[in-house]
Amino acid sequence: MENITVTSVSVPVDLGNLRIAVAEALASSYGAQRVYGETLNSVLPRFWFDVEHNMTGETAKTTKIEKDALYAVLKAAKHANPSVIWGRVRTYGREAYHLAETAARHAEMTSEEVTAELEAEATAKVAEAGSRNKSPKVRNLDELVALYKFNDRLPVAALTDEIVEVQKHIVLALKALGYKFELITKSL
Repeated sequence: MENITVTSVSVPVDLGNLRIAVAEALASSYGAQRVYGETLNSVLPRFWFDVEHNMTGETAKTTKIEKDALYAVLKAAKHANPSVIWGRVRTYGREAYHLAETAARHAEMTSEEVTAELEAEATAKVAEAGSRNKSPKVRNLDELVALYKFNDRLPVAALTDEIVEVQKHIVLALKALGYKFELITKSL
């Protein structure tokens, strides 16, 4: 980006340097928050980062003391919303804890076990993402098949006229989606 100088009431302002100062302050703040969160893991009780504002107990009391001390410093520095910073610090502490826990667990495993665990985690993430990204057709098929199976397993006494009618519509909807109805009956 080019360096733009703006003059207002004969006072020159260098916006380029101000932009750089903002970026550097943010980078410094991020690093400081991350180190603070990581350090709290060795100072505060275990799982301090999961303490909510309405919790009681020793972990909550100890964590609240540190939280209040941070809030006081942030308020003195005229920070508009200390809870945002505290939330970030908690997140960084949680991330550092889980990273250290994983590293310690992996240190006791063979490379094959680590590889298998990482592959299983990757597969789980793909499966989780896939369940959120289903096409409308697949989502409808999944739901309709589940409903059909549920209704089909009902005892005869629970089959009202409405349920029987709904079941007919489910079959028609499945056929409209191109589903091979015999696949349902084979899986039962």
